Amino acid sequence: MTRYNFVDDNATTDVSYYRLKQMDFDGTISYSPVRAVEGTTRWTNSDFVVFPNPATDQVRLRLSEVGDLEVLVIQVTDVQGRLLQNEEIALQGATTLDWSTSVADFKPGVYFTTIRSIDGKQQWQQKIVVR
Repeated sequence: MTRYNFVDDNATTDVSYYRLKQMDFDGTISYSPVRAVEGTTRWTNSDFVVFPNPATDQVRLRLSEVGDLEVLVIQVTDVQGRLLQNEEIALQGATTLDWSTSVADFKPGVYFTTIRSIDGKQQWQQKIVVR
């Protein structure tokens, strides 16, 4: 099975529809079935900060203005999409998420950290560079 990953920077918060177009080596074209994807609300870039970046042993995430969200999920993945960390954080009325983790055991490279609401409708992703 082949897996595909794509981020649509122009997606709406409504429903978007996607399909894959495949061209074989002989020029034959086929299309996948159409898939509906429910949009998400993203925080602005200034609301989500990762520091220090590049990092060597510790990285800290700060997300401000979380509104009335009660639980957030933090995930760290490598560039191949493998999940390295997954943690649910109860905000307990806080308006800012402040979280840190060790990256000392990570190999040098690029990683992605995603913070999302428990229902998946609000999310943001930032790149982490580990030296």
